Amino acid sequence: MADKFGNWKDYDKLGFLLSYGTRNGIVGKLVYAGLTDRRVVAIADRNDRQVVWFDYGGADPSLPSVARDLANRRVEYAYTGGRLSQVRDVLGPRRPTNTTATAA
Repeated sequence: MADKFGNWKDYDKLGFLLSYGTRNGIVGKLVYAGLTDRRVVAIADRNDRQVVWFDYGGADPSLPSVARDLANRRVEYAYTGGRLSQVRDVLGPRRPTNTTATAA
């Protein structure tokens, strides 16, 4: 179902996000680790070219610890008590603001 601006999201039968886009077409597709391992390991563009990768090598293997893009730029994530507590990118470490979501 699309919103009033034509943005939409497509989910599988279990409620996992498969793709999202605009009225002009697909913007991104989520690539999962597997049918039983529903961690998002990559995001692909409309041409199925992977453009973002996620690594899960941190203290909690259910949470992404690093995101990389095609230019190999990295963003590192740190968590405290299952909540995002720090983000480090090329500008250095920063504490996230307004984060209310916890790991499932």
